[in-house]
Amino acid sequence: MESGGCRSMSATAGILAPPCYMLQESTAHLEGLRVLAQMQGMSLELDGLHKADIVVARKEEDIYRALGLPFIEPELREGRGEIGHALEGKLPKLVADRDLHGILHCHTDASDETETLEMMAKATRERGFAAHSSADFRSSRSRSSTAKRIA
Repeated sequence: MESGGCRSMSATAGILAPPCYMLQESTAHLEGLRVLAQMQGMSLELDGLHKADIVVARKEEDIYRALGLPFIEPELREGRGEIGHALEGKLPKLVADRDLHGILHCHTDASDETETLEMMAKATRERGFAAHSSADFRSSRSRSSTAKRIA
């Protein structure tokens, strides 16, 4: 629930706003967590996971752990079976920066962005990527055709 100091007070009413995880999750995912909590004799409320009148977990990571789940990354929280997959230990692996080998479909200052092709090529090399692909289009900002600038 409280992840990275995400809670905030409502400026108008002075009421504690819902924690970020409740604002970011799909309704179906939250309902799945609530059902799982109820099956385990707990309830998921705005201030945390409760067992009777005791808050047993407040932070996202702790709530998942208390429900017997591994942490489910926000990108997977869509209410499309991810809770069942988590219970079975079959959550998909998300793509991470270390999985990337190149940068594709970038625009340069030849069309609608601010960096030159040379700057992007340098940044690609500095990151250790094997490939870079620009997808510029002609615009009124173009000083010359992309083909001429690359040559």
